[in-house]
Amino acid sequence: MVGHLESFEAKLLRASEHLKALEDEIEAWFKSSPYRIARHVNVERTRYSLVVSLVSNPPLERWSLIVGDCAHNLRSALDHLVYAIATKQSPTGRLRSERTIAFPISDSVGDFNRARWRIKEVSEPVRTAVETLQPYNRKHATLPPLLGVLRDLDDADKHRLLQLAFSTVSQWKLNNVEGLIPEQLVRVSFYPGDVKEGTEIVALSFDQPTPDVSYEYDGEFVIALGHAIGPAGIGQTEVSALLHALDAEVRDVVSLLQAAAG
Repeated sequence: MVGHLESFEAKLLRASEHLKALEDEIEAWFKSSPYRIARHVNVERTRYSLVVSLVSNPPLERWSLIVGDCAHNLRSALDHLVYAIATKQSPTGRLRSERTIAFPISDSVGDFNRARWRIKEVSEPVRTAVETLQPYNRKHATLPPLLGVLRDLDDADKHRLLQLAFSTVSQWKLNNVEGLIPEQLVRVSFYPGDVKEGTEIVALSFDQPTPDVSYEYDGEFVIALGHAIGPAGIGQTEVSALLHALDAEVRDVVSLLQAAAG
């Protein structure tokens, strides 16, 4: 166990506080009934759809600031840990590269080799552990490598607001559809993406007038955070789920580094 981890632990705690605050605000917004869903049908009775009407807009700018703060604390916790390990392992308790030591996050072996100088004051077992934890060595089944996502969010937040959206990441379903005409052609379309005022999220289209259609629907909206496209082809994830995944990844990395440091 590495000593002198107060600042690292404080960073992780602060990240958790930001995440809890974000979840509380998003939950309160959804509970306020901020949108309505209206059933629309065209004059010809060949197209039935669900259209969103926003009663109040989600405060995406504020939430983006909270997400950026959460990501930054998770990212800098890794730097604080490497600093603490190097200090603990130094014979004098002081560092020559105090201003530049950091936990590198690289997408390729070449990039990591060019960043090795940032961990030159830690022991060889720790340097080896840092390399094994790089995104190119630590893939994710559906998302991009999580440390790469964390780095990208932290870097982007330095220059612009992060890409939060009121979205239909979760697919909607139509149930108990009745009133169909035998052998007619039916097409069902779902809108995947950011939802604005007037967005048509689901539509039923028929090749002939179908006047007596009835149906039920089921689905939910989320506040989604944009990121690089992962193996599943997805470039948005529900923000709370993604931040929890990043938090778990950082904590796992911390445990592995501490074990390597002895």
